[in-house]
Amino acid sequence: MVPTLLYHSLGAKENIRKRKFSRQGVVMHRIPSTLLAIGLLMIAAPAQAEKLIVFKATGVALTSGQAIDGDQPLRLATGQSVELIAENGRVVKLAGPHEQPPSPGKPAQEETVTASLKAMVTSGGVNTTHMGVTRGVGQAIPSGKDWLPDPWLIDVTKTGTHCQRAGQPMILWRPSVDQEINVRLATAGNTWKASARWPAGAEKLAPPPTMPIKDGSHLQVSLDKSQADLTLRVIPEQVTAPPVLAAWLHESGCRAQSLALLRTLH
Repeated sequence: MVPTLLYHSLGAKENIRKRKFSRQGVVMHRIPSTLLAIGLLMIAAPAQAEKLIVFKATGVALTSGQAIDGDQPLRLATGQSVELIAENGRVVKLAGPHEQPPSPGKPAQEETVTASLKAMVTSGGVNTTHMGVTRGVGQAIPSGKDWLPDPWLIDVTKTGTHCQRAGQPMILWRPSVDQEINVRLATAGNTWKASARWPAGAEKLAPPPTMPIKDGSHLQVSLDKSQADLTLRVIPEQVTAPPVLAAWLHESGCRAQSLALLRTLH
């Protein structure tokens, strides 16, 4: 059970779901040849288009987390740009002028997931020379005391960008639990503050539910004599596929969380 941050307000106001991907096959029974021919014609219908998730858009009427069809033309004028994430975690960056489909063909799922995840891990400073299949990505990422044990923990000892899923409770985390410490949280401009004691032996702590969490907001965390400045990025609720989440974390600058998620993929 995660202890809740008991606090006094000084101002105004997970688990990873492991998803298994399976391929659907067509089971054909013994039927008359005429009916079989009709069935084959029906099966020959065009494959479903790949969906891409909008990560970021500039100057165009697309919203973060929105899904678009990869085989439909995407028209961008000069000065407009969009960053998309495919179902396999591949990142597609486009800038106007542009009038072509962002993903006119859907490549093999396993091959592209592996390649995309390898690219993310490599850019995070991990050697992927010996990776052969998707599950090897997770196995190749090292772990240690300072590595996040769960991608949805907010490491309050590290200044930088941290990602939080919309609609999910925030969990604060510290790698060292030897001592009881004072913790103080404050948003930009001290418009909201809270303080408490963090018990020894507890690595997780839940902040007060009144804490405002907005995309791009800043949070200052003071732990006894140390301090960390956090920038929070909120991931839309509709973004749920693990490869897309891993890419989203990576592109948002939440590299430690991205690597922690990649370690869970088998």
